[in-house]
Amino acid sequence: MRSVVYRFEGSPAFAHALRDADQELGLPAGESVDDGEWVLAMFEVGEKRRATASAARGLLRAPGAETVLVFDRRDWERLVDFAEAGSVRMMAAAAPVLAIFVAYERVKDRRDGSPLVQLGLFRQRAFAVGITIAVTFFLGVTSFALILTLFLQIGLGFGPLHAGLTFLPFSGGVLIASGLAARLAPKFGRGVTMAGALVMAGGMAGLIATVHHFGGAVTTWDMVPALLVAGLGMGTVLAPLADILLADVRPQDAGSASGVFNTSLQLGASVGVAVIGVIFFGLLGSQSAPAAASVSPQLRAALAAQQVPAPVAGRITVQFGDCLHARLVAADPTATPAACRLPAGQVLPAGVQRVVAGAGLKAVRTDFAAALIRTLWFQVGVFLASFVLMLALPAGAGRRRRASPGADHRRARDGAAGVGAAGVGPAGGGAARDGAGSVGAASVGAAGDARSGRDAVTG
Repeated sequence: MRSVVYRFEGSPAFAHALRDADQELGLPAGESVDDGEWVLAMFEVGEKRRATASAARGLLRAPGAETVLVFDRRDWERLVDFAEAGSVRMMAAAAPVLAIFVAYERVKDRRDGSPLVQLGLFRQRAFAVGITIAVTFFLGVTSFALILTLFLQIGLGFGPLHAGLTFLPFSGGVLIASGLAARLAPKFGRGVTMAGALVMAGGMAGLIATVHHFGGAVTTWDMVPALLVAGLGMGTVLAPLADILLADVRPQDAGSASGVFNTSLQLGASVGVAVIGVIFFGLLGSQSAPAAASVSPQLRAALAAQQVPAPVAGRITVQFGDCLHARLVAADPTATPAACRLPAGQVLPAGVQRVVAGAGLKAVRTDFAAALIRTLWFQVGVFLASFVLMLALPAGAGRRRRASPGADHRRARDGAAGVGAAGVGPAGGGAARDGAGSVGAASVGAAGDARSGRDAVTG
């Protein structure tokens, strides 16, 4: 077997080349191809070899043919097996590679004092705990965006623009809360981020309640309050978190600390997406039977209205459930699973096809809603875990340190006493003059600090 993989980008010329290739290769006419959809055409090698090369050239020449590959099917299967095995190998190698990196950074620090990552940063409590919070918090942030997008576009059938507009309350909440948190954090410190984590967990719980109440019929307006609350929580956490992490970092280590912080965000996002993908898609398959059962009575009634005999309607209903499960767990969403194919020579009337298609849309909505509800508990747990971790931050983390006016007066008084003592004894005059200069400088500095403290308080 040989394979031609190509991508259709909406070009009419490419569509004609696709049909010509099918005819030249002796393939049956395929289904219509949507924009951006990947298509895999399989054909035998042998007498078709010359036709194969000709068809491939035709596809390559056609406008809109973004990618065309020709390869053995066995090579493709080996490639997939290697990719799966390679993922396991890479995960297994991650721990020793990290240990090697840490050892190298220690050697580099002793050798010339310029490691990529200053490992001494992790001895600072605020930094070490803050990095852990960042990784944990972003386990839920990016994965939430992924599963909500899948729910909106695949489950509810929203278009890209509609799905993007649905996210607007969330984005608006982030924008509003970021500005407020920047003003409140210097006064309340870690209390601001702790409140934000709880608010975001509450927003996720609100979204769970909303989807549970409306099910697959949920609309954008129904989700607005919960998404707004979640956005307010996220903005309240993100704005002050970096300041808390970097507050006690030496200026010469700021670059290394900032790099570690950004890397921790990416690490949390990547792990979160991987974990949530396993959870969400696993739930899609496990919830397919209840989803099919929820629409079965309506499907049977609609088939009866189409004058479909009861035994035939029963077989259609059973195959409907099998097809729904196969569709939801399929690795290739563009391929038609065997469970969804009719026996050879059997064709459903147009009215029956519309009935089955409508039931399928309702079942998919129900299945995605059930999967989203269960998956969002992962987000709730992650944000509550972030709240608990924030308790380990230093009590004054994130608060602005203000100068004390009393301390300024004590420094000035001590300076005056020092001048008096310096005036007694040999060369007292010169020392007194030097002391007077010191007192003058100290007084100016104290006054400046006092003004700064007063401005900070009034501001």
